Amino acid sequence: MSGPTEEPAKTAQNDSAATTSTPPPTTSDEPVTTTETEPPPPTTSAMRGASNKSATTLQVSVGECVHLGGSGGIEKAACGSSGATYKITEKAPANSPCPTDADRTYNDTLQGAAQAALCLDIDWVVGGCMELVPGDPKRLDCAARGTPNGVQVVDVKQNTIDVNACGSADSGIVYRQRHFVVCVARL
Repeated sequence: MSGPTEEPAKTAQNDSAATTSTPPPTTSDEPVTTTETEPPPPTTSAMRGASNKSATTLQVSVGECVHLGGSGGIEKAACGSSGATYKITEKAPANSPCPTDADRTYNDTLQGAAQAALCLDIDWVVGGCMELVPGDPKRLDCAARGTPNGVQVVDVKQNTIDVNACGSADSGIVYRQRHFVVCVARL
């Protein structure tokens, strides 16, 4: 069944970056000082944006999950838990962009100079539900039918950008650069 295709918009950080290659992920466990600003308005419900705000020090690794607070804070959270909204997919070196299809970029700065960036995707959990609010996705109780922007994750299809691979799902969120589709059903 074919449904609407939602594609990620480029982050503000990535708009001016070269498009020839993406650096390999960094797996360092060094402390990361992070900053955040409000992201640009998303062009899809996939919540793409760049972030920069008040500095904090937090040790995070690729594969861990975080919650971005409304006041610009970032906290570790157990992946799949009610507090986890994003999963760290890469740590990009200074002046290197995250993949253009990352849901959010959380910039690491030191005295105003870019040091690195956390590349974040929504913490998609098959069977779990999310409310896709621009700039602030939230876990949602799947019994909350009729929630505007509420979706249940049906499947994650790797090595494809074809939303038709989602089968019975209402739609899919396409990650074109990294070749996967998150298949969702509206609540």
